[in-house]
Amino acid sequence: MSKFVALAFFFAMTSLAVAVESTYTRLDLENGCQFYQSDDMGGSAECPGYKDYPVYFSEGDLRQMVRFGPIDLETNQWESFAQFNHVNNTIEWRLGDGKPFATILRWFIDDGNPDSTYGEVLVISTVATD
Repeated sequence: MSKFVALAFFFAMTSLAVAVESTYTRLDLENGCQFYQSDDMGGSAECPGYKDYPVYFSEGDLRQMVRFGPIDLETNQWESFAQFNHVNNTIEWRLGDGKPFATILRWFIDDGNPDSTYGEVLVISTVATD
């Protein structure tokens, strides 16, 4: 490969690279969240997230669901783990060129064994965009 081709390839690849950063927010259901539905089994709320990207939280039958960014609440379908679960309150937002594209959130999952503690898993979610 000629030096020219190698140099052109290097500059093309570096121009495609996007600076990825992280920032963190807290999911505080007691402060700042607006509940738009609730009943004896749980509820749903819109909570502050990162800048103009809200966090949508739902809980029902001891299972939780979280979505990020502008979503259509009319077509919102339930997605969670089959086992009882709950989320941590720290959300890591992954940013590319200053805009969120993904989140990382720790979940605690009941393993069904009364003698053990919850298992933990990190869930990576896509952030909805306009």
